[in-house]
Amino acid sequence: MPHSKIVILADCPFAIPLLPAAARVDHESEVKIMQGNGYEHFEFIGEYIEVSGILTPVYRWRNRTFIAE
Repeated sequence: MPHSKIVILADCPFAIPLLPAAARVDHESEVKIMQGNGYEHFEFIGEYIEVSGILTPVYRWRNRTFIAE
């Protein structure tokens, strides 16, 4: 079964808009997404979900950091 270059972001307490294709990752240990005045951090938890026959990695929300001014 092929692996996905798209990831599932789970458990984020904030709404995250759809990401452009360039923002998609290929099995990194952490995903950092700019959101407003900070970053949402997600980490790979070793779990995959099958989506349309493709194993898709699940990244769980870990924390939010703010951009220094």
